[in-house]
Amino acid sequence: LKYINLIFLFSFFPSLVTGVFLPNAIYALLVITNITLNFSYLKKNLQKFKIFTLIFFLFYSLIIFSSLNSSFVIFSLKTSLLYFSYIIYVISIIFIFLENDKYEKFFLYIGLITFFILSLDAIYEIFNGSNILEYSAIKGRIAGLFGDRWVIGSYLVRLLPIMIGMFLINYYKIEKKIRYFAYIVFFL
Repeated sequence: LKYINLIFLFSFFPSLVTGVFLPNAIYALLVITNITLNFSYLKKNLQKFKIFTLIFFLFYSLIIFSSLNSSFVIFSLKTSLLYFSYIIYVISIIFIFLENDKYEKFFLYIGLITFFILSLDAIYEIFNGSNILEYSAIKGRIAGLFGDRWVIGSYLVRLLPIMIGMFLINYYKIEKKIRYFAYIVFFL
């Protein structure tokens, strides 16, 4: 379980750049591993956070009911049936960060490095018309390391709150030079 957790920590941010398969595979690996090897912890935390769990399962029941009443039942159930795995995913991440204090910092460091590389590559692409992998920008769009998927802006905007939150939570645990590096990354 420790190795699965480390794989998650070190690959979360970089895997999202690769496409859909790798992040989904890591997500599935984390959820399945925690269901099979860490079920008692999951059960304990579902009971511990009763209100959150109740709200989640009410919502889950609602989307399943909605799917069953849909004109396209099979298509609708494909997207909503496995939605329960998100609560397992969240509790698994909480477990990872509580397991070892250093894991939060590792997660932050990998995120900062990924953001830094993506940002530098995007700046390089702005000035040269193509990035280091020779993907070319089209007028008003930057490809970045995402290839022909122009999603660099949504990637950075959606994950930046997580990065800033992790930075603020661990602010006093982080060395000064890493703090300065984080400021540069956030500025970029």
